[in-house]
Amino acid sequence: MNTTTEKKLAFYSSLFIALAINLPRILVSKESFLAGSFSKANIGMYESFYQAFYNFLFCLLITFFNLKEWKRLKGKRSLQEYLSLISLNLLAVFIFAAIGIISQRYLFNNFDYFIILVGGYFFRFLLSITLILIGIRIYLLVEESRAKDIENEQLKSLYLKAELGVLKGQLDPHFFFNALSSLSSIVREDPPKAQQYISHLSKVFRYSLQVSDQNLVLLSDELKALKSYAELLKMRHEKGFQLQIDIPEIELGNHLPHMSLQPLLENAAKHNAVSLENPLTVRIYTENRFLVIKNNFQPVPFPESGTGIGLANLNDRFQILLHKGIEIVKNESDFIVKLPLSTAQ
Repeated sequence: MNTTTEKKLAFYSSLFIALAINLPRILVSKESFLAGSFSKANIGMYESFYQAFYNFLFCLLITFFNLKEWKRLKGKRSLQEYLSLISLNLLAVFIFAAIGIISQRYLFNNFDYFIILVGGYFFRFLLSITLILIGIRIYLLVEESRAKDIENEQLKSLYLKAELGVLKGQLDPHFFFNALSSLSSIVREDPPKAQQYISHLSKVFRYSLQVSDQNLVLLSDELKALKSYAELLKMRHEKGFQLQIDIPEIELGNHLPHMSLQPLLENAAKHNAVSLENPLTVRIYTENRFLVIKNNFQPVPFPESGTGIGLANLNDRFQILLHKGIEIVKNESDFIVKLPLSTAQ
């Protein structure tokens, strides 16, 4: 809690303790006043209010003092320090009680029942300080629990950021390796086309670098970058590769993890046969709050070797950022991946 909150806590708790302890005497004085013994009852009421107000001041000062000292000793756990603090509290009880007794006797010219007056002050102050120390102990326990919760949340956040950084570090080299591998093939087959390939490749890398510090991106931005990557595949496979995007404009404002679609397009081209006779068609559309990436399933007998982290990496990033995993559906004719979408970043 901040200082302002602690001040409010000290004020209201002191007021509550003072009223709770002195209220019975105030009510008795009021009954005596109503019964008709005006002069003595009136003085008794004033004394009762004086005791309550003085008790309130005692509680307020003692609460501020103990809040500061018990917070200071929280980490020391020294028996000598604790005993010293308890001794100071008992000394404060004696000093405040003595001042209260003397001031009340002379302010109200009440020299009767001295023993009862002394006993009443010590009883009220000892009970007050006991309640104060119990309240402070509860307050410190709550603060300690709250601090641990905040620390755990911070550690969890740092852990997730570190884990996400590792996953991103896996993704970028994977993409870079496959892009260079494709470029190598195109350079051998058609050097002029390699220049266009490099141009489109630079757009994909520019998108990756520009938003690499972001976790979630707009679906519209992700699709724009995906189209650039699709051009790379079309240059390599010509009419053997087709991309169909059918997404309503209202869905383009949703979010998903950065660079989610490119690995799926890359895997589809890598693990399926692509030819003019049997073109690979990838269709992207939305369905029940999911982004669906679907391609016809025509596996090659000897697929290209890979690191095997593509889909696992993607699923881990969705689990961290959206707390939902991806869904994979595979049958004889189609391979489908469903990505959950987030409505707000």
